[in-house]
Amino acid sequence: MSRRTAVFFVFTFASLILHSCSENPVDEGKLKVFTLDENTLALYHFNEDSGSILLDETGRGNGTLDSCVRSTTGFAGKCLSLSTGKFSTFGTIIPDNTPNGTIELYFSFDPDSVNTGNHILIGNDGARCNILYKGDTLYFLKNHSNITKYVKALASVQKGKWHHVAGTWGSKGMRLFLNGVCINSNQDTSSYQMSPRSTAENVFFIGKKSRVGLNEIGINQSMHFNGKIDEIRISDIERY
Repeated sequence: MSRRTAVFFVFTFASLILHSCSENPVDEGKLKVFTLDENTLALYHFNEDSGSILLDETGRGNGTLDSCVRSTTGFAGKCLSLSTGKFSTFGTIIPDNTPNGTIELYFSFDPDSVNTGNHILIGNDGARCNILYKGDTLYFLKNHSNITKYVKALASVQKGKWHHVAGTWGSKGMRLFLNGVCINSNQDTSSYQMSPRSTAENVFFIGKKSRVGLNEIGINQSMHFNGKIDEIRISDIERY
């Protein structure tokens, strides 16, 4: 096989994978509601009837609705509906030096949301653990002090449909999953590290992120999300 033929084959194969990602989302009926087990650090279903409290099924630390609003058209029951300037907070803080973990959720872009720009799904201000979109590229970050660690993949998704995203870290490296498929990984097996500067930098936000810790991936402004978020789970194992 010539070099030109090999390059063409690799490019065509990669294009097919990305095309499948954007045009054939997983059947929503096959996606599952998260359940509680001994490895769950936080679990939110967002099915409260009223009030500003977001219940964590683990009982470790509830969240607050803040400026976000509830919607009855979630992946499973109710969900959070977000737009520019709207966000929610939850008090879960991943313990320092957690060797393995998974952060995952379901999301749906609003049909009228733009394809360009930056969209934060979930993260903390110290960029210790974030899942975000930069244009059509999906990122999972797990940074350390002054070190940017991430995996990324081109992952355009169908708007108005629910999609599962997960970032994992541990002995298998950092891995990024979309609708149950690993779309990229690296060999970094380092533990999760908390920000040493302040507790506030380790608290998680839904639909909100400052530019702190994002310079290495070319983002120098705050981020928001236009769409819906449901079923957030954080675990201390690599679930996938």
